[in-house]
Amino acid sequence: MKKKSKKSLVLKILLVLLVLALLWVARIVFFVLQHQAGANETALEAMKGGGGVTVEEIPEGWLFDGPSGDTALVFYVGFRVEEAAYAPLLLLVAQESADVFLVKMPLLISYLGVGKADEIRNAYSYEHWYIAGHSMGGNAAASYALSAKNPPDGLIMLSAFLRSGTKINTRTLALYGSHDQAIDVSQFEPMRAFLPEGSEVHCIEGGNHGQFGSYGQQTGDGLPEITPEEQWREAADWIRWFIRDGNAASAPDA
Repeated sequence: MKKKSKKSLVLKILLVLLVLALLWVARIVFFVLQHQAGANETALEAMKGGGGVTVEEIPEGWLFDGPSGDTALVFYVGFRVEEAAYAPLLLLVAQESADVFLVKMPLLISYLGVGKADEIRNAYSYEHWYIAGHSMGGNAAASYALSAKNPPDGLIMLSAFLRSGTKINTRTLALYGSHDQAIDVSQFEPMRAFLPEGSEVHCIEGGNHGQFGSYGQQTGDGLPEITPEEQWREAADWIRWFIRDGNAASAPDA
């Protein structure tokens, strides 16, 4: 009887631990689902297209179809940021640089869909492909670029950086705001030492973390000293240079 009692006690303890673990996971999931950065009116207006760009909902998300016929960019969203929040910036990119695929991510978490760029690349025909993302979406885009069997032509990271010593062969453009307090901006300049030729790291003076999108002031972020429109404009200029030129001598701030 003593052996049975001990076994029963162990099973009860394991059951209690399992229930506690499930409750903790449920609490985390509830927390994640309750926190979402929604697109504002400016973003929703940009989702209507304009300036020669039409925005079409597709199975993978949305296609910003502009004048480019040979180049496309796949964009991964920041953690729990509504996809439409990036429409103002992506509209500029589609008007000037490349057609843009704004990817619909599970739970708005790009790490849950790192390989979605492959689905898009297999479904659409473009000669040149770029992968981009904001914040955690930028890190997810980097993961894709590092692991893809057929790497993209370039990686664009907005308010996201590669860890020191990361070995990457894909040309990379990293943009961040001088007032970004959501991440450690001191990590950006050291990236230059291990990025391949043709890469660039640029600080947008007065910009912050959240203004790459259009979803309002982000908790913990610094207050910007430029308007969202100014930050989008500067980011779009650098993206156009990176995709269409890439010559250091003709960089936007050269």
